[in-house]
Amino acid sequence: MQVDSSAQEQRFEALRQRALLLDLESSPRGKLLKVGAVLAGRTFGWSGNFSVPAALEELGRLAGAAACVLGHNLHRHDLPLLREQAPAHPLLRLPLIDTLV
Repeated sequence: MQVDSSAQEQRFEALRQRALLLDLESSPRGKLLKVGAVLAGRTFGWSGNFSVPAALEELGRLAGAAACVLGHNLHRHDLPLLREQAPAHPLLRLPLIDTLV
């Protein structure tokens, strides 16, 4: 089966423009330490001494422009952590692509 690489590249680029790439880091006790997100070339990162509510609010605005969430170990780490911090967060309603599954 021959694959049209141009068509694949176009599909990948379309996904990359609409998928929110997400990574959350936490302490062993569940304190949110870092938030990283990329959507359509826009990069957002929070670490160190930052306001968790403000970071999650900005992440929610970013999620409003996304078609899905893409990340590694989303099901077992990032989403439970986010759900604990903000149970009604808009990102939690998006379809997921988890690279660990």
